[in-house]
Amino acid sequence: MLTPPSYQINEAAADRGYFTLTPAGTAAANGTSGPWGWNALGCCGRCYGSGVDDFAFATAMLEWAEANLCVDISRVYVVGFSNGGFMANSLGCRLAGRLAGVATMAASVGREHLQECSQAAALPFVSFHSLQDPYVPYNGNVEWLPQTTVDSMYRQRAGCAANATGQVVFQSNTTECHRYTCPDATMAACTVKWLNHCWLGGRSGGFQQSGNCVPRPGDLDATGFLFDFFESL
Repeated sequence: MLTPPSYQINEAAADRGYFTLTPAGTAAANGTSGPWGWNALGCCGRCYGSGVDDFAFATAMLEWAEANLCVDISRVYVVGFSNGGFMANSLGCRLAGRLAGVATMAASVGREHLQECSQAAALPFVSFHSLQDPYVPYNGNVEWLPQTTVDSMYRQRAGCAANATGQVVFQSNTTECHRYTCPDATMAACTVKWLNHCWLGGRSGGFQQSGNCVPRPGDLDATGFLFDFFESL
């Protein structure tokens, strides 16, 4: 499983018998101090458009894991938050045949890449996104697709109709999750209320300037949900 280095994923993975790879990405392309990140399809900041080939990097990591770890290569999952979520979606577009599933939080895909991603192979997908996210708007912007369009794109790749109706599998005062059993893959989408640019259920660092990321009554444990989702397939 390729993951961000927090959100309690490493701990959950260890409890469930998974290996995790937690790459940091690339430093600011101009050599100045700044956040590390990914040259993903449509995002973000100084790493986007830097010329760094993060698809080759991800492929090399997968090949290393296959050669050096006792892994089941049919159960490789990619999880990402924010820019990492954009990269997870990007790998879901370009490396779909090598992955068993993708999970994203507060992420999207660049509008100019919708056609490319729509033509990729089907694979399981689960998304989490807040309606009030100020950094990656749920309804998209001039650069990024709305979350509903990203979810629909994955469902259509899996053989579901664009307007497919999902089964409610979690519902609270803050969160509602729908599951879609499509002919070629299963999907899930969780919509969140009143959350800033945070990992749903709390996380261990980063973006503290975004507001309070402490878990609230009614919040889903996204980490546990995504593991349960993938293990149910």
